[in-house]
Amino acid sequence: MSNFCRYTPSTASKQIARFPANYPAEIVSAKGAYIKDKEGRKYLDFCCALGPIILGYRFDEVDNAVIKAIRDEGTVFTLSHPKERALANILCEMIPCAEMVRFAQNGKDVTEAAIRLARHITSNELILSFSYHGCSDVFMACTKADKGVPQCLKLTITDFDYNDIKTVNQLFEKHKVAGVILEPHTIRRPRENFLSELRALCDFYGALLIFDEVVSFPRYPQFSAQAYFGVTPDLCCVSKGMANGYPISALVGKKKYMEWLRDNGVFFSTTFGGNLVGVSAAIATLNFIKEHNVPEYLWELGAALKVEANDKMRFNGLKCRQFMKCEDDVRQKIWQEMIKQDVFFHVPIFFNYSMTIEEMIETGRKLDQTIASLDTTEIQGHTISEVFKKV
Repeated sequence: MSNFCRYTPSTASKQIARFPANYPAEIVSAKGAYIKDKEGRKYLDFCCALGPIILGYRFDEVDNAVIKAIRDEGTVFTLSHPKERALANILCEMIPCAEMVRFAQNGKDVTEAAIRLARHITSNELILSFSYHGCSDVFMACTKADKGVPQCLKLTITDFDYNDIKTVNQLFEKHKVAGVILEPHTIRRPRENFLSELRALCDFYGALLIFDEVVSFPRYPQFSAQAYFGVTPDLCCVSKGMANGYPISALVGKKKYMEWLRDNGVFFSTTFGGNLVGVSAAIATLNFIKEHNVPEYLWELGAALKVEANDKMRFNGLKCRQFMKCEDDVRQKIWQEMIKQDVFFHVPIFFNYSMTIEEMIETGRKLDQTIASLDTTEIQGHTISEVFKKV
C-alpha cells in the first residue's frame, strides 16, 4: 500500500511548514496554559490555538456548561433554543454597536455576511478591506492567495494600508463604496483620529463601517476594540475568544441594518449557527470574563512579558496580542531556541487566564538569555542585537 499522507491540517496556520524544524508536528492534549506533544513534553503555549483559548485549555467552568447542555438539552433543534436569546443579550450588553445578533460557526461566515449586507443596503458593490477576514472567494480576490478565485471578484474588493486615510478618501471619491471592513487594531496602533475619520467618511458617503473583531473581542478593556478606541461601527464580527475554543461566531450590529437579515431580506443561513455546544460555551465564557475582569488580567500578563524582555526585544501590538518586532528569519531563530526551553511561540503572541505573572517573568528571562546566546549570530550580515537596534 502506498505510504502517502492522507491528511493535512485544515487550518493554514497549523501547517508544520510554518514552524521551525524542531517544533512538534502534532499536539495530543492540553490543559490550562500548556500543550503536550506525543512524547509527553509540555510547552507553555503563547499561540492559544490561534486565539480562541482565552481562559485556558479544558477550562472547567466552560467545559462543564457544555457537558451539561449536551446531557440535559441537546445540541441542535428544529427551532431556536432560549439560550440563543440569552447569548444575544450578553453580546448586546458587551458590544456598543450590537442591537441585533445572528449566529454562525466561523469568522469567515460572519465577515462574508457583513459585506453582503452592506452591498444590499447601499446598492453598491465595492468593499474596502484591511487585514485578513477569512478564506471566502471575495476576500481572497484582493490577496496573492487568489488561485481558483473568479477574477471578476477583483472588481468588487480592494485593500488599503492601515492608517492611510488619504488613500481611503481617494477610493471613496473615485468609486461607489458599499462598506469598509477592517480589524480596528493589529500590529500597529491606529493613528490619532484614523478610526474616527473612517467613521466620518462612511457616514458622508453612505457606506457601512464594519469592524472585524473576530480576534480582538473580548480581550480589550471594556471587552471590544470599538469600546476601547471609542468608535462605533455599523456591524461587527466576533468569534474565537468568545467561547474559549468551542466553534461559534456572531454578526452583531445596528438594528436598522441587521433587520435586513430577517425573512425576505438578505439571505444568511447556517445549520449549526445556533448549536447549543457553542452557545453554552460562549455564555459560560463571557459570564466568567465579565465576573473576573479577564481582559485586565490578560493585559497584566502582556505587560509582565513586555517589561522583562524590553531591554533587548521590542514588541508591536497591544498588551493582550503582541508581535515580535523583527524579521521573520530572526524570529524563527528565537522560536527554535525557545521551544528547547518548553516555550511555544507563534505569530501573534496571545495570553490566557490560566497563565501566571511568574510564568511571564520566567519567559522574559528565557528570552533575554536566548537573545544573548544568539547575540553574535549573523542574519543577513547583521547580528541579532544589531537587528533589534534597527527596528
